[in-house]
Amino acid sequence: MAALVLTAGLFKSSAAEAMPLEVLKRVEQQEAKAETSRRTLPEIREGSSQRALTVARKLEEKRAVLFGAYWCPYCDQERQALGREVFANGKAYVRYVECDPRGENGQPGLCQAAGVTSFPTWAVAVEPSSADALPFELHPGFKGLSGLERLVGLPPPPEEVAAAVAPPVKTNSDVQAVTVARQLQQGGAVFYGTFWCPACDAQRQVFGQPAWAQVPYVECDERASQSDPQRCLKAGVDAIPFWTFADGTTHAGVLTVSDLQAKLQTSTPAGSSTSARPAPVQLPMPNSDCKDCKIGDRPADKAGAAPAKS
Repeated sequence: MAALVLTAGLFKSSAAEAMPLEVLKRVEQQEAKAETSRRTLPEIREGSSQRALTVARKLEEKRAVLFGAYWCPYCDQERQALGREVFANGKAYVRYVECDPRGENGQPGLCQAAGVTSFPTWAVAVEPSSADALPFELHPGFKGLSGLERLVGLPPPPEEVAAAVAPPVKTNSDVQAVTVARQLQQGGAVFYGTFWCPACDAQRQVFGQPAWAQVPYVECDERASQSDPQRCLKAGVDAIPFWTFADGTTHAGVLTVSDLQAKLQTSTPAGSSTSARPAPVQLPMPNSDCKDCKIGDRPADKAGAAPAKS
């Protein structure tokens, strides 16, 4: 009898001890599942609009590929702008390539071979200009529907073009501002900015009218009319506002008229006015987390994410 009691006690003890192990196993499975879900692309919340489908058909004609990373907020914005049908399994208009090796179906080798160094980056097929030329062009940065329309040769809606306008210059120019603006034009200096950037507007107000009208300016946001984002890219613009000078030097931030005058007096023209700064990662949108209009900063909680190259 005692043996039976002892045996029953042993069985009871074993069952009790097994419970925490089962619970631990379930917790580990849940954590593994959560970790996997964190490394998959966010779900596209809405269907594709007619405008998005029109853009997508043009992208399909150009065999466009979107390179990105699961943690990249601007990659997600690009996908959300195009909608579900554009990326639907089995009938996708656009191919998406995951560049982070930790992401679902990650293909970092393909991203590296294509020359992708920033997210998002679009690759669009082109006719090679020579036997050694690549059959595609890379277009880094968030585009949105307006930028993609420009990329594939479609006109953006008139109402968007009308809205993409910088605030009016309300200050008046003094004699020094007019003189320096003319000297900037003659000396090969260029000011890069966007219509929505507060610091860029502050720089415009520093000059006032009519001086601002003479300042060489390049708009970097594709949504604005008369913009030239490729020129911004080639100039190495990685923050806005951004100045380049004929001696090859650059400055990120607002400058006073006196600062610019002093810079013009000390700079000497070089062989090229293009800076060797790295290309921007992405152009932030207004009302985003951009604090100082810095381009390319990865969100703080993504500091440990893998770079484009593996």
